[in-house]
Amino acid sequence: MTSNSWPSATVYVAAVQDPERCVIAEELKGAEFRSNMMGIPVVKSGQTAAVFPMTLNGQPQALRLFTTPTQHAERYRQLSSHLERQPSELFVGAKWIEEAIAYGQGRFPAVLMPWVPGKTLSSALDDATEDRDVERIGALAEGWLNACDQLAVSGVVHGDIQHGNVMVDEDGTFALIDYDGVWVEGLPVSMLEVGHPNYQHPARLESDEVSLTADVFPAFVTYVSLKALAAEPKLWDEFHSGENLIFSSEDFVGVDRAERTIWSRLRDVDDEVATLATTLIAACRVKPDSIDSVRALVEEGVGALEGAEKYIVDRSGRATGGSWWADDDGEPSTPQPSPVASGPASIPGPRPQQATRRQPIQRPVSVPEVQPPSAVRSSDPKLRALAIVSFLVGLIVMGVAIFLLVSGG
Repeated sequence: MTSNSWPSATVYVAAVQDPERCVIAEELKGAEFRSNMMGIPVVKSGQTAAVFPMTLNGQPQALRLFTTPTQHAERYRQLSSHLERQPSELFVGAKWIEEAIAYGQGRFPAVLMPWVPGKTLSSALDDATEDRDVERIGALAEGWLNACDQLAVSGVVHGDIQHGNVMVDEDGTFALIDYDGVWVEGLPVSMLEVGHPNYQHPARLESDEVSLTADVFPAFVTYVSLKALAAEPKLWDEFHSGENLIFSSEDFVGVDRAERTIWSRLRDVDDEVATLATTLIAACRVKPDSIDSVRALVEEGVGALEGAEKYIVDRSGRATGGSWWADDDGEPSTPQPSPVASGPASIPGPRPQQATRRQPIQRPVSVPEVQPPSAVRSSDPKLRALAIVSFLVGLIVMGVAIFLLVSGG
């Protein structure tokens, strides 16, 4: 099928509202989709899929339905087989369903996985830095280092370690989501995705080939960010853009340029953060597949890179990103009645804050949210014209009334 023939998130909302007719997979029989006050299914829409929270056999689950053609069937099958043989707390598992939803003349696949509790790492840090809770951030840093140890022995390469794909529970337990970039042994080494550029080594953005150590650099970027924020939470205000923690892709290709403020700032935080920053700079200057582990970088510093093949940083790269899992409060978005189109629109920003809290940062990437089919597009040119005419007519009527009132006086 072409991309135009795949259902939109709006179409999937209509389909799951009629599960007896449209939900055809046996694995999904009896699924109860979460709905808002109007009975419209809750959905979180991203660039390539729509995710529906639901309950199945008494357990909270997430059903991911693709809105564009996908080539991930074998990836999810191989991942499921691997996790059956070698379970990992970091990967909650995901089951590929070849024919999940029937709509029109088509049958469409889905990925079924447990609903992961907690918040995205970005959301958790937004709260912790606002409260200047350095103990919480420090605990997240140590917990993440332990999670990196688990990742190193999991036999799985996630492929897109970033703020939106790392979930953290209230007790500090980490889990990884979004497995479209996952690699396990048996899959081709040529990957379709290379990960979020604000976390990836510059060389990773130049090649589609994956290595067993592909997650080390972005995981170390995450760890350095956490340690820096634990020492100086206001770095979040200075360098967090909504599409990173505190680093950007330009920082990694600009390690030798004095104008990259982040490096000078980190050198002034404290000795531990300065050492970590120096190690990260050194990691940018070697081939990423020569970086063995996050633990080695933390404990040995630049010594862990001794003998590594040098890499000359250039300015090429590609961009991906965004998270489909949760809003800033860790909950999926719910369509609300509003004067917008019956197609994708923009999800509002983070939840309203108290007056004493800083204004939320506007996210540069707009994520579509499904709206009720009966909604009307506020940007419709005809409606805008009608509104303008109505306004002008109102002004004329008001002017005439004032003139008659004054004349009568």
